[in-house]
Amino acid sequence: AANILSRGTIPEDDNLCIITNSGGAGILAIDELRNRKIKLKKLNNVSKFFDDIGEYSKNPIDLSGTADEAKYIKCAEICFKKTKFDSYLFIIVVNGFVEPAYVIKE
Repeated sequence: AANILSRGTIPEDDNLCIITNSGGAGILAIDELRNRKIKLKKLNNVSKFFDDIGEYSKNPIDLSGTADEAKYIKCAEICFKKTKFDSYLFIIVVNGFVEPAYVIKE
């Protein structure tokens, strides 16, 4: 995550939401953003919408290592409808529970 962020084009402001299935990868992404002096906005008043997939009230949203495609898609749908972020960064660590190509396609 940090390697991609260090080479790629990323937003220059804090209006970015990170969704991941790996807390470690999320932390690496945050570290790289902090190196660029970007502090992520917190999620405000959206955790109540995540009741059926867990409690996620921080940015990055860590769906846990057992997150499958349905969990990613549900989280994305909630975020797209209930938050006002300009950009979303999906960090999907391949672990046998999720197929990244399917999540991206959906």
